[in-house]
Amino acid sequence: ERAKAERKLGLMMGFQSAEPLEDDWINTLPVFYRMGIRVIQLTYNERNLLGCGCLEPNDDGLTAYGRQVVGALNGTGVIIDLSHVGQKTAVDAIKASRIPVIVSHANARALTPHPRNLPDDTIKALADAGGVMGAVAWSVICQINPDRPPTLHDFLEHIDYVVNLVGVDHVGIGSDINENFRAMPIPSDFQTQYRFLFKGDPRKVADVEGFAWLHEYPNVVRGLVARGYSDEDIVKIMGGNFLRVAREAWQRN
Repeated sequence: ERAKAERKLGLMMGFQSAEPLEDDWINTLPVFYRMGIRVIQLTYNERNLLGCGCLEPNDDGLTAYGRQVVGALNGTGVIIDLSHVGQKTAVDAIKASRIPVIVSHANARALTPHPRNLPDDTIKALADAGGVMGAVAWSVICQINPDRPPTLHDFLEHIDYVVNLVGVDHVGIGSDINENFRAMPIPSDFQTQYRFLFKGDPRKVADVEGFAWLHEYPNVVRGLVARGYSDEDIVKIMGGNFLRVAREAWQRN
């Protein structure tokens, strides 16, 4: 809010896996908090000490250590992110957390079947606990029609789906747009490690037409207006819902 008032860019620092905490959150978490970390994703795609990622063949749920960390994140004032987390682990974490959590970037599995996307029951559990999920413009998990490249229409369809399922208070924008990938002369580490998630050459995957660059954010607003969303609801989707969770999490410390 201060950055906006001062017309500055505000950055929220986070980890996309809790692995940096290692097996010693008591000592590592306070240090990372003092360094500015305010969001921590419990797992990436694979299993770690806290639980299972979405690509694990067997999701055993949140571990005993994971439950400790969830409680510690609540008490410290760090937002819990469940993107990339396996579904049982995610639901366990939602139930264990004393405050709302987020899934910063994921879409609806009902529209785009992919392990990175959320099934309806997880979306409902997240919403019932006051949480928010951010719709993603990464084409692999946004594309609805396999016979054509994804477009802004697909992206907005995912927003509509979540709104119709659990209400407008539980969806935001988690674009996952990484313009650096286009500038790299070689495939990124992600494209190399997770090549099996792509059909064909991962460097030739089509972008989401109409929302492939950061400067195209206004297209999302125009699309929401065209679909009949009110100004109040658009403000919620474009950041207000995530801001609500941030206020509740960060003001606890």
